[in-house]
Amino acid sequence: MAETCATELLDEALQVGARELDALRAGDVDLASELCERRADLMERGWARRENDCGELRSRLLALRDLQELLFEEGRALKRQIRDQLNQSKEQMRRMRGYGQAVGQAMR
Repeated sequence: MAETCATELLDEALQVGARELDALRAGDVDLASELCERRADLMERGWARRENDCGELRSRLLALRDLQELLFEEGRALKRQIRDQLNQSKEQMRRMRGYGQAVGQAMR
């Protein structure tokens, strides 16, 4: 079996990264984490197999950089969304406790 070249590994990393972005957008943090590890492995292996002339890799490296920026922004947005949901949940719990206390006092 022929050894996979650097460009093929980086192309695969781009594909995995696109799936990772989709997972983040869907809120599937577990899948995104798995895909992130896979993408990082592919990038490391691709970089290790580069030849002296990186001209052919340049476009893929730039695409990976752009993808990383998108992943970072999507991750930040998901973090904000989760934080907001947690805060809303805390507020709802406070309301429910207050309601429970009011009902308990009214039952006395």
